Amino acid sequence: MVQPPGTKRWLTKNYYELIDGSIVTVVNLLKTPIKGLTTNDILTTGLEDGENENLHELDVVIMATGYDSLTGSLYDMNITDTHGKTLQEKWENGVRTSLGMMVPGMPNAFILYGRKHQLH
Repeated sequence: MVQPPGTKRWLTKNYYELIDGSIVTVVNLLKTPIKGLTTNDILTTGLEDGENENLHELDVVIMATGYDSLTGSLYDMNITDTHGKTLQEKWENGVRTSLGMMVPGMPNAFILYGRKHQLH
């Protein structure tokens, strides 16, 4: 169900139902990379088994090149723990949080929608 902007977050309710709808096509760009754009379509390469190129008709293209939804904004803040260790250094061997929103040694850094949140 579509909600007016600013009223409900579409990711937290009915997300799977939305992407499973008859008007939605999920395309794995790791397996079928974008080859080109036209006025109304995106052309992707075929699969490894020799399938032909695919043309995906669309209304809107949102380009998010270089976007890092998981850690980018957290790392860009350059926050450090009580011993001067950065978040990148703390997480270089894997993410460790308390309740998905607090990082050990960073008592005042609360991460909403962090790495272990339900949306990731």
